[in-house]
Amino acid sequence: YEVEYEAKRARPFSTFCAALIAAPIGLLFVRGGYIGVALSIILIFLYFVAESIGQAIGINGLVSPQLAAWLSNLSFSLIGLILCSQVD
Repeated sequence: YEVEYEAKRARPFSTFCAALIAAPIGLLFVRGGYIGVALSIILIFLYFVAESIGQAIGINGLVSPQLAAWLSNLSFSLIGLILCSQVD
């Protein structure tokens, strides 16, 4: 139950992670048509998969419940920061 509790604490911060990723994608694909939309849908799916994997490894005891719950936020924030540094 600890992983679920920590996941409930971490889930609201996923919107900040999404904003970190969405802003550079919007700037990189201004006139790209639906490329930005398709990429966003793919990233949302990948976030869901990462969150599920994080919870699974936390439930199995491979990492601490806190790290398991925050792993997807941390990894997608890092991706967002890398994308932000790529925007001119």
